[in-house]
Amino acid sequence: MYRVILTVKEAHPGCAAGYKVGEKIVIERDMIVMGKTDRLCPYALGALLPYLPLLAHETSPDDWINRKEEIQCPDPKTPVIFSVNREQI
Repeated sequence: MYRVILTVKEAHPGCAAGYKVGEKIVIERDMIVMGKTDRLCPYALGALLPYLPLLAHETSPDDWINRKEEIQCPDPKTPVIFSVNREQI
């Protein structure tokens, strides 16, 4: 199992959630850790959700998810790009 850390790499100044570069969303054991998460936008979460089960669990070394380095929120006018990091727990 992995801890998934999504860190804001780029944030548009008009982002409705107010994300700033360096802010994080942390997922452990399939749960968002609110005490370690800076803020949570429902639109960004919608973009992240399809990836989280794959990122949080062991996969084959050849699986494409192991090469996933960034995820972008779906807002075309004020996009936020999250870098993806995993730590084994």
